[in-house]
Amino acid sequence: MLIGILFGAVGFGGLSVGFSLNNLLTQADTVVVATVRNSNVSAGALNVELVVGRTLKGSAVPGTTVQASLIHQNVVADSDKVSGFNGIISPDSVLGKTGLWFLKESAVLPLMAGDISADALFLPLPAGNLNPTWAYDAGADPKTKIIQEISAAAQDLASAPAIWRLEANRQLVGLGPDQTGAMFNSLLLSSQPAAQAQALAALTRQGTASAIIAIAAMDPRSFGAQVDQLSSAVCEYRNTDVDGIAALKTLLGTGMKTCAVYALREIHSRETLPLLQALLSDDSQRVRYDAVIGIAQFALAFPVAPIDNKVATVATSRPSVPNASELSQHYPAIPLFNSNEQLYISYWKNWLAANVK
Repeated sequence: MLIGILFGAVGFGGLSVGFSLNNLLTQADTVVVATVRNSNVSAGALNVELVVGRTLKGSAVPGTTVQASLIHQNVVADSDKVSGFNGIISPDSVLGKTGLWFLKESAVLPLMAGDISADALFLPLPAGNLNPTWAYDAGADPKTKIIQEISAAAQDLASAPAIWRLEANRQLVGLGPDQTGAMFNSLLLSSQPAAQAQALAALTRQGTASAIIAIAAMDPRSFGAQVDQLSSAVCEYRNTDVDGIAALKTLLGTGMKTCAVYALREIHSRETLPLLQALLSDDSQRVRYDAVIGIAQFALAFPVAPIDNKVATVATSRPSVPNASELSQHYPAIPLFNSNEQLYISYWKNWLAANVK
């Protein structure tokens, strides 16, 4: 029963289903930065001729061309275009574009599942040579090359939105927090407020306490169009650091309250309990629910887990606790809570009084 209600929480709408870049790197036999010189539709596929600029994996030689085709179950090829779930992909829509392409036996491995669009075929990158700051040796491992390419693209106003889309979809996670953390830390020094905000969002998702502290110290109005992404990142913050928890307390008084509450419920540390207890009397029923769930998960000794791996983590790591059966009966799904919330709120208030000094 517990596993079935783990995600009765904040909805994370608007996120596409994306493949991890690390997984794409493993699947692909060729990964190149290339520009589309020719494109057409034939034999039921979108075909592209790519001029190779840099090779990250495989034997493609810079300056030469490779042929690739998009043949995918989610697209239908007509005489002059490819129709995907997310609109039309015409040959002209990719012509002249430069980006990072993942190929396997000359087939394009798209970045997204489900909605296949022109934006999902490759990762847009700035044309021309790589900025010397992010240059890499030709013999470097492919993962290092990808991180350097992404770092350079994140500095560019035209390609940065695609990078942030990958980050928000958690497609960069498999590349490693140490490597990508260094990239995002460098972006905090950017002169572009949008880049700074996006870097804070990425670091917050990685559980970096200094990032959530910085967000809490800033005026939300300074985030501009990035405020929603920052708020979503706050939802995904997982770190028992006491200063980070203090920052979440500050965010309870802002427009990011909903996500601050959700983060507090998922951290499962003793330091979150006074905050969750206070939220049991909040004006919002949803906040009261998350407070109950946060206290219950602490009592049940749930492990801390990222949002995209919570079910698996809980299923494989369930330490025994006293009175687990009774505690579980007071770990409600939303409909049960809504039908008799005072039953659950009273139970957990009494549990706190008896067990947390």
